[in-house]
Amino acid sequence: MKRIFCSLMLPLAVALAGCGGGGGGGSSLPVVDEAGILDNLKITNLNYSNPYASRTSSWGWDTNPVCDDPAKKENGTVYGDPDCPYREPPRSDQWEDTTIDRLKKWDIAGEGLIPVKHNDSQYGIHAMDTIEEKVGMTLFDRNSILNVADEDIERGIIISEGTATGGFNQPAGFACGNVHPYDQPYNVRYEWYDEHGVIFGPLMLHIGSDDPHGCTNGANLYDIAVHEMMHALGLGTHFEGFGIGPMFDDNAWNVLHNILTNQQNANEFELVIEKRFPEE
Repeated sequence: MKRIFCSLMLPLAVALAGCGGGGGGGSSLPVVDEAGILDNLKITNLNYSNPYASRTSSWGWDTNPVCDDPAKKENGTVYGDPDCPYREPPRSDQWEDTTIDRLKKWDIAGEGLIPVKHNDSQYGIHAMDTIEEKVGMTLFDRNSILNVADEDIERGIIISEGTATGGFNQPAGFACGNVHPYDQPYNVRYEWYDEHGVIFGPLMLHIGSDDPHGCTNGANLYDIAVHEMMHALGLGTHFEGFGIGPMFDDNAWNVLHNILTNQQNANEFELVIEKRFPEE
């Protein structure tokens, strides 16, 4: 299948989603209703309110800059090229990325379970177990890419322990987990989801830090792993109940449930929103 790609371009070698410690799986905030779930989904995945805000966020949906020079744009010139300045379109309907305001997710129904190279990480396996049990679905293929070299993986998630970083790709006391496209260097164009909103990766999921200056805040790495895996499944920007307040609570689970049960590339009017959690 031929893909037309959406690009991720970050001006610094930072992760798509970097998270510290604190919080956890419990719920300490009110669980919002269906309208609130939709609002959270807009914040974290659809980018409804401001399609350009992600240029300065840690997640990076829709960060393909528009270039004034058609030839350079065709060649995928990197962000920051002085000969190809960034130009913000005046209206979102001129934005070339067709996933603006639309749902982005893995296409499990069409492409199969999400391959995960878990490298026998107890944290990664816990995250997969916890998420599948909570949502009541089998999501992950835990075997097919276990022995595939990272650089040869075309679709999936790779779990790496001890490699989490903060800003400028450096260890930091608060940086206990992050997610980014595989081998994402400074200022390099990288495609990881397509024009239909289908995520394919490959994504690197980092848990904990082996550096003496990294992840020094005593964070629960099992909760970190669940949180980061939720990022990899389509939760982008943090919201109340997901990284703001607790690491994740029923507000986050409701958003993930609705990502999983709706069709990729659906707009807000096509989404069927259900408040599933807390379960009675």
